[in-house]
Amino acid sequence: MADPITFPRSLDDVRAQVERIRSEGEKLVDRLRSDAKDLIARAPKVVSIDEARKRAEEAVKTVQDLRARRTELLTKLATQVINLLGFATADRVAKLETRIANLEQRVSSLPKEQAA
Repeated sequence: MADPITFPRSLDDVRAQVERIRSEGEKLVDRLRSDAKDLIARAPKVVSIDEARKRAEEAVKTVQDLRARRTELLTKLATQVINLLGFATADRVAKLETRIANLEQRVSSLPKEQAA
């Protein structure tokens, strides 16, 4: 936290405050310089635009592969949950609807006396 503001009482107080401010400023500049060097040291090295483009393309491909894998895993998980809980799939419902329609046709084709 910043020091409270005090008004100097003499020229010596002003000189002391200026010296303190200069010292704090130098410390801040040294800290900023050190942080900048650390950031530069940790930054990935790029030799050329072509290399940067290649890295970007590889990153895009990796993201696409991860999305495809995610979709694959989610589909597999949904199928397992549906089977575990005994829910009917759309394909199974369509097959059952076809069977029911066929049975309804067979029943309606029977003579009325046999149906009762």
